[in-house]
Amino acid sequence: MESQEAIPVGLLVAIGTCAMLILVVSIVLFVALYQRKVMAQQMTIQAAENRHQKEMLNASLEIAEQEREKIAKNIHDDVGTLLNVIRLQMTRLSRNAADQAKTEELVKESLSMVDESIQTVRGIAHDLMPPTLVKLGLDKGLVEMCRQINASGQVKMDAIIDTNDRRLAARTELQLYRAIREIVNNILKHSRATHVGMAVRATSDALVVQITHNGIGITNETATELAQSQKGVGLKSIQSRVQLVNGTVQYLSKGQSDSAVIIEVPAVW
Repeated sequence: MESQEAIPVGLLVAIGTCAMLILVVSIVLFVALYQRKVMAQQMTIQAAENRHQKEMLNASLEIAEQEREKIAKNIHDDVGTLLNVIRLQMTRLSRNAADQAKTEELVKESLSMVDESIQTVRGIAHDLMPPTLVKLGLDKGLVEMCRQINASGQVKMDAIIDTNDRRLAARTELQLYRAIREIVNNILKHSRATHVGMAVRATSDALVVQITHNGIGITNETATELAQSQKGVGLKSIQSRVQLVNGTVQYLSKGQSDSAVIIEVPAVW
């Protein structure tokens, strides 16, 4: 009887041992698979971050190249032309040195061209680094931009800025300012708008810029298509600048008189 009772106990111990072994093996396999999955996710995230960094670098290089081309064109077309004319004026001066009336006329014309050259160079410098933006920040820079557009008489532009004078990093403000300026320039050139509104507000963790107008707008799909074509250099520049500061840009159009562009940039105040 004792031996018969011992057999089931032994089997029970053996079964329990096997079950424990299976459980331990299962836990080990689960942990190993989980760690493998975590490592795969980390590698995927790292690869995505590397791609993002590469895209940001390419965007930054592309923007820099576009700006160099713009500067070179402005210098060549505007400053270069004026300097060549001034040089011709100097040659005429040397040939008419004995004619006082002619000399005075040529000197007056040359001084006028020198003044124009100075203004042109200042304009190029202003595009590179707007003084109001550098000294007083994004808020005042946008107010000044609005003033300039109203002074031009092209359209009426209103701005409501509610950031409590909080500042972003200088690099972020510069990229954001240039993106907004490019958006407004596109509206002036292509939308046939007569009124543009800009609202800038700060949330706890972001800066939101909404630019509305009563002209012909575009949708996100159209903006993407144009940015990928040779006609969408400005749109591509806007997208690249916003991406450089980890922001997003949306294009909304509900018709020919209700359009908006919204930029949202994460912020640490």
